[in-house]
Amino acid sequence: MKIRHSEEIVKILHSGTTFTGCEKFPPGVLPTKRQVLERLLHFRNFRTADAANDVANEIYDRWLWCNVYPLHRLTI
Repeated sequence: MKIRHSEEIVKILHSGTTFTGCEKFPPGVLPTKRQVLERLLHFRNFRTADAANDVANEIYDRWLWCNVYPLHRLTI
């Protein structure tokens, strides 16, 4: 897992919404769409399928812990 250590990436959309990378999801709750995007921005190559698979696996494990049962990891 490659993680950006030297600098924190910040993305600003045309609407003015600011997203900053985060190292992990907040404990004990299901992540929102914003938190998933911020977690994805923490990876060096956040546009690759490997980064998406790593975040999807984290979401899958979190959903199982919170008693939300997805059909398969590919559906995330």
